[in-house]
Order: sequence, then structure tokens, then C-alpha cells
Amino acid sequence: MYKLALVPFLASAMVASPVQNTPSQPDPADFNRVVKPFLKKYCYSCHDDQKAEEGINYAKIKTASDAMKNPRMWRKAAREVAGKKMPPKDSSQPTSKERKAFLDWCDKLPKR
Repeated sequence: MYKLALVPFLASAMVASPVQNTPSQPDPADFNRVVKPFLKKYCYSCHDDQKAEEGINYAKIKTASDAMKNPRMWRKAAREVAGKKMPPKDSSQPTSKERKAFLDWCDKLPKR
């Protein structure tokens, strides 16, 4: 009797599971609220229109739509920030909360 009662539950779980596994997309509002201020505060001194070290110019990225065109760049930035290689040791450092918010946004980008 208990086995029969589980059938509808298991069937609904199987149908619902693909929806739960769909990766989330970054919220465009978070780009303006979290990412842009992070970049301005910690990255622009080396990666802007005047001084694009390593060919990286974050100042040219004006919108979340612009940012999402290059998820590979953001994954690299996330690795550098997570590993505390960036910003450089002799520069101002983000708080743990700022670092986490930036990394959370990067983690939601498409993996392509």
C-alpha cells in the first residue's frame, strides 16, 4: 500500500527536476548594483580606457547586456578575484561581502 502512494510523488519529482536544474541567469540589476561599483572601486585603476592592462578594459562595459557577451572574461576575472590575485596585494582589497557578491554574479553567467 505504501509503495503505491509513492508513485505519484516520484512521478511529479521526475517531471519537476529539470526545472530545478536549470542554471539561473545573472540579474541585470545586480550588474549595476554590485558589479559596476566593484569594478570602479577595485579594477578601473588598471583596467579602464586609459590603462587597459592585459588588454582588459572594464570601463567600456556599460550594461549587463554588454557584460554577458563575454562570459569567458568574467570567469577569468572570477578566478583571479577568488584566488585573491586581483586586485593586487598592494591595492585596496574588497571586503568578503563585496568579493562574494561579485563572484556570485559571475557564477550565474552562461558556461560557454
